[in-house]
Amino acid sequence: MSWDRFKEINKVANVYHECALNQLGPYKGVAKSFIDSPHSLLLQGACGTGKTFFMFTLIKELLEAKKWGLWSLRFHKAKHLSDRMEEEFKKYGTTSHVIEQCLDVNVLFIDDFGVQSRAERMERDFYEICDVRLGDMRPTVFSTNLTDEEIRETFGARIHSRLRVCERVLFNGEDRRSFF
Repeated sequence: MSWDRFKEINKVANVYHECALNQLGPYKGVAKSFIDSPHSLLLQGACGTGKTFFMFTLIKELLEAKKWGLWSLRFHKAKHLSDRMEEEFKKYGTTSHVIEQCLDVNVLFIDDFGVQSRAERMERDFYEICDVRLGDMRPTVFSTNLTDEEIRETFGARIHSRLRVCERVLFNGEDRRSFF
């Protein structure tokens, strides 16, 4: 029930509705390890290699195992999170409410990290999320199409350094979307 509710709340695309561990191929072991003991992950790879599918599988498994309640998981597309921060800043002159939502949740998933706005304030906001969550060893899962060097160029050494505490999972292969 909570996976269905999660899909509804987060407007999860139909292609991810039936995600399952047995579809993860070589990444199944990493997923099981995460489900048994959630920790921070950095999923890196080209577009279409399965990073978002992997994230939704983790979320589904955590919810179905009743290990975590719906309220304890938060999923954001980085661009949408950036847009929410921008709207809050324009309205209230601060992004503290959005940042607190990211800091207070048990497990945070940020998809397509690096696609969002690259304004200085936005970098500070993402730095705060990374610094607090990763410093407190709170499970945070990032997916990105950026290489390590591109992360450093895009976000600077501070965020790059903090992301180094994440277990890196490299997604290789062809664009899986071509199979749909």
